[in-house]
Amino acid sequence: MALAPLAAAQPTAEKPRVALVFLSNSEEREIWPYPGFDGAGRHREVIGLLESGCPGVEFVPVVVAHPGDAQKALAMKDAVDGYLVYTVTLNWGLTGVLHQVAKLGKPMLVVDEYLGGSGVFLVG
Repeated sequence: MALAPLAAAQPTAEKPRVALVFLSNSEEREIWPYPGFDGAGRHREVIGLLESGCPGVEFVPVVVAHPGDAQKALAMKDAVDGYLVYTVTLNWGLTGVLHQVAKLGKPMLVVDEYLGGSGVFLVG
């Protein structure tokens, strides 16, 4: 008896689209991972690493620096296949954004910057 091929094994012409949401705000004087941390530089570095390491995925970056910015990430729901939420800095006000993205029902992966976003990651 022959088995039918799995749908996941079928090649597709389109790359999966993933919202790359940076929870990042280095405006505060005392910020983790350290005062003066270059959040924008880290965003560029992560984007470059993901694009070179995952050429079959289209990453759509967005920075959420304040809780009110969450709508920028949430509005992408119908345009992306999933979310990669990267907590770059420790900013307690951004913890709720993790909950909001999770409630969208899309596949979601949360990553934290070592000694940077760990508190938001663990509490969120």
